Amino acid sequence: MATKITAGGGVSVSGIVAEAKAEVSRESVKEVSWDETVGIQVPGSEFLMRSRRVALATAALLCGLLTSCTGEDGSDEPDVPDPSQSTVAPPPQEALTAPEVDAGYKEILSEGPLRGVQQFGTTELPKGESWIKVNCISRSKPVDLEISLEGIGAFSLGCSGVDVEKNANQVNLSSPRKLHFTVVTEESVRWYVSIQVPKQ
Repeated sequence: MATKITAGGGVSVSGIVAEAKAEVSRESVKEVSWDETVGIQVPGSEFLMRSRRVALATAALLCGLLTSCTGEDGSDEPDVPDPSQSTVAPPPQEALTAPEVDAGYKEILSEGPLRGVQQFGTTELPKGESWIKVNCISRSKPVDLEISLEGIGAFSLGCSGVDVEKNANQVNLSSPRKLHFTVVTEESVRWYVSIQVPKQ
């Protein structure tokens, strides 16, 4: 039996109908016939019971083919998985911790964990070398964080949505200074700040 699948996803029944007609033609009789399958004599009939069975079987097969080519919603298109329903979980975030204090240094300021914009009071930096360390992470997308040192300048870094960003900036002063510093970022960012100076 030849079944033709059309480009639109439908089934052409021409091959099935033609074959069924051929089968009926072969089995038709003009006179009284004996159907050995059924075991009865059918006087005056143009078709045997066997021909009727073939027609019924062909119709049932056709219905099955038409049903298999339709989607769950009854359309002629097959079901297609929805790509938007993803089961892939986002990667876990790294735990945010405070910056480490380097050997031979001490902390003169430690703040965190905090979120968003924060402004701090007077902090005295000694003459010479100081280190300002920042650890931060964003809740989702990468976000910038800026630290502003009053009268000195500012520096910024990007805070990732997966890994903790660790940044260290060195400041060298010709004389001790008292200053304010401000952290500017979005509320979705958590951060620590540590100012470290050499031990005397």
